Amino acid sequence: MLLPALDSVGGAELQAWRLACRLDQQGQPVHLVGRGSPQSVTAHLQQFGIEAPPPYTPIWTPFSGRRSLNRFWGYLNQLAYLGLMFVWLFRHRHDYDLVHGHLLGQTGALCGLAAWLWTKPALVKIGSSGPGSDARKAAVGPLRHFNRRLYRNIDLFICLTPDVAAELRRLFGFSEAKFRHIPNGVDADTYRPTAAIPARRKALGLPEDGPIVLYVGRLEPTKRVDLLLYAWQQVLGQHMSVHLLIVGEGQARSHLQDLSRALNIEERVIFYGRSPHVAAVMQAADLFVLPSATEGMPNVLLEALACGRPVIAADLAAYQGFLTHRQNAYLFEDSGSEALAGAIDRLLSDKELAAQLGQAGRTLIEERYALDRIVARYAALYHEAINWR
Repeated sequence: MLLPALDSVGGAELQAWRLACRLDQQGQPVHLVGRGSPQSVTAHLQQFGIEAPPPYTPIWTPFSGRRSLNRFWGYLNQLAYLGLMFVWLFRHRHDYDLVHGHLLGQTGALCGLAAWLWTKPALVKIGSSGPGSDARKAAVGPLRHFNRRLYRNIDLFICLTPDVAAELRRLFGFSEAKFRHIPNGVDADTYRPTAAIPARRKALGLPEDGPIVLYVGRLEPTKRVDLLLYAWQQVLGQHMSVHLLIVGEGQARSHLQDLSRALNIEERVIFYGRSPHVAAVMQAADLFVLPSATEGMPNVLLEALACGRPVIAADLAAYQGFLTHRQNAYLFEDSGSEALAGAIDRLLSDKELAAQLGQAGRTLIEERYALDRIVARYAALYHEAINWR
């Protein structure tokens, strides 16, 4: 498996680690390769509670520390990474039977290179669609023509949703035969409903009075936590005893904290930081909200659904065939903070509807998105792919 980074907190990379761990446990040998240093990868695995990872090789370049300074160092780091990855793939070409890349970009290009030079079956999983998706990023930039040529050698693109496949067709002209639809999965044993909500809150140091509305994710502009804060100001006009719990870190944290003070809502907003106990946090909340404008199939949505939490999310094309309004989630029109505030108010006020959505979400996970089901589909795909070349 090729990952953009072995030490990233992104959902796509975490999903790759979980898939690899479960495959390895079931006797399917997996080796992960991607950016990172031994120290940073070890810290990442500890943070997410991955105690027995499959074999992995972190690739560190001498320009990693400078890549954020300007574009020159960024491009130099990209070229160095491509070169080091190529050397690793060449040296170990007799040790692996196929390559499975996660996200497009350079990872997809390397998969295409291995398919072309050493006739390895190549699969690439696409993370999301819409603004900021990995497919759109791969379609621009200085290496776009080089990447596009190598993408032609990839045997199959694994798409989370039909919307992802439609974007690939539009951007690169790939045929339908190049796509296979396999969703993300979630450990339905770890993420499950519980009646011990007061105990969870006490253990996590959370307020034990009143409902808790939860956001979990990176604090970055694309996640639109600022929209959630504007909506929260309106929610507090109707529900004075509720708390908004924001779990995660990112470059926008200080801005969001300043915004909560400017909106005079800081007493009802908790910036919890990053937590290694996401399942417990999910189980301690009453509602889960994800206001992002761009997503694929986020881990946090699957986790919230698995925990039986009612989910509120923007009505995105990426969720078609996954979330259905008022059946297993409450989808708000992406038209501003008023719509989001209205959705939160509705589920805080209508306990019966909230309970129905939570139960339906758990059933959806058990029937379609439990991790063991997804792992079985990948294992079957790997055995199928061996006969392609």
